[in-house]
This record gives sequence, C-alpha cells and structure tokens, in this order.
Amino acid sequence: MSSWTFYSFALTLRCIVTIRAIFYQDPELFSKQSIVDRLIDDFAFMFEVRRSDLNVVAGAKGLVAGAFSVIHLNGSIVDMIGMLEGTLVPNLHDFDRLDISHVAWILVIEKEATFCSLASTMFYLDAGIGNGIIITGKGSPDILSRKFLRRLSESHNANSIPPPIFCLADFDPYGLQIVSTYKHGSKSLVHENAELVVTTLRWLGLKSKDLPTDEISADESGLMPLTGRDRKMAVQMLSRPAFSEEVEPEWRRELQAMLMLDMKAEIQLLDRREGGLVAWLKAAIQKELGKKRL
Repeated sequence: MSSWTFYSFALTLRCIVTIRAIFYQDPELFSKQSIVDRLIDDFAFMFEVRRSDLNVVAGAKGLVAGAFSVIHLNGSIVDMIGMLEGTLVPNLHDFDRLDISHVAWILVIEKEATFCSLASTMFYLDAGIGNGIIITGKGSPDILSRKFLRRLSESHNANSIPPPIFCLADFDPYGLQIVSTYKHGSKSLVHENAELVVTTLRWLGLKSKDLPTDEISADESGLMPLTGRDRKMAVQMLSRPAFSEEVEPEWRRELQAMLMLDMKAEIQLLDRREGGLVAWLKAAIQKELGKKRL
C-alpha cells in the first residue's frame, strides 16, 4: 500500500494517523519526516482547514510537569504531580479538560536540559511562589506543545484570574524567535496561528540586564560573540511586525542591544550566579506575580 493510499484509507475511516506512520509507508520517497510535515501543512493551508481536520497528528515532542490534572470525557483523571522527569505533552481531545485550579504560574522553557533539571527538583511545587507548571518544546516548539499551552491559557475558571504565562529562553536571536512563535505564531502555520498563539505570554529572560557586567573573561562569564548568521537573523527579525516598536518595544530594544553588544548568552549563564538558576527564577517570577497583584 502506498503512503498516500494508506493516508486516504485512514482519512475515509476517520482514523487518526501520525506523520511518522505516513513517512514509514515510503521512507525512500520522503527521505525525512519533515517533508511529510510540510506537505500536510500545505494541504491544510490549501483546503483552509486545521491539520487535525485532516486526521493527522505529529508525534509528541514536548515535555510538561506541574500541579495540574487532565480530566477525560469518561471521567478518568490523570494527576501530573510527582512526575520527576515530566511527561510527554498530552494530545488533548476537544472534550478533555485541564484542572489548573492550584496553579499560580506557568513557565515555558526553551531547553530540555533546563526543564529536566527543574522537574527533577519539583521546582513547580514551591511555597514561596506557589505551585506552577513547566513546559518545554525542546527548542523550536512543535504544534502539540503550542496547542497544549494555548489550552492551558484558556483553562481557568470563568470567575478566576488566569495564571500568568512566562517564557525563559537564551539571549540570542533563536531564543527570541521561540518566544515570538509561542506568542505571535509562525509563518509556516499562518492558517492555524489564531488557535495556537498565547498573546498573554510574557518574556521572563534572558535579557541584557541579566548579563554579567564585571571584568571577567568571556569564557568565565558565559558570554559568546554573535556569529554572522546570528546577526543576519537579528536584522531580519527587526523588520517583522512582531518586533516593531508598536507591538513588542522591549523585544526590539533587546535585539538592538544584542547587536550593539555583539554578544549572546545561554540560560546556563544563570547557574554561575549565587543560588543559581533556581534562585534567579524564584526572584523573577515573584517580581512578576507582584506586578500582577498591583
């Protein structure tokens, strides 16, 4: 059975198939799964439907951990608290619900390593800043991670204030691009962005103010010079609407500072501070939560 015959058969029977399953029907034809992914996006755009309307789903990539539960239509409840390594981002159905009634904040993390470090210490259960949820798309976010974050942003009770959603990424063009994808969407999924974006997301860091200012070597500080590719990407981003002075003035200023300093830094830079990443995060989240109460 050819790959497209297999897909047509599955679509006719209203079966859910994965991109991976389609790819392995004819790996020589497609050469890599990303080609199948792009083709499905093209079909969805052409027919003006969502990818899910084509009964195609991507394999889970992102991870999540925190003080929340998934409530399925049949009444069964999956409690996510206590999963030290987190779990794959669930593919929620329309009738599934999320219980985030005990959540004070949500943190999106660019890197899997940082997520795993925080999950292993159950950082999301902290009396100082309240219970939270941490999630990572392992770099550039996949659709499931973005869709799940959107569901989280809409899962608060009607009479309650939704928990703020923060994003922690590297201080480089790629990090800011990831923040932008979560908040404003991506060019490749422009036809689905309206159902994926989280417009309330706040960029927590890293920012230029978080960089070390003392006179130490670049190796010791954790700073690195921008590459030619970094600079080209930053300049291109400055021309996009999402990085305009009217839409995201802070993002624009930070990109300009990045170019002026000719420096970038990874999240791991925070480990060099007293108290490390955990102390910095607690202080940063507490400060933002304080703003929310004003």
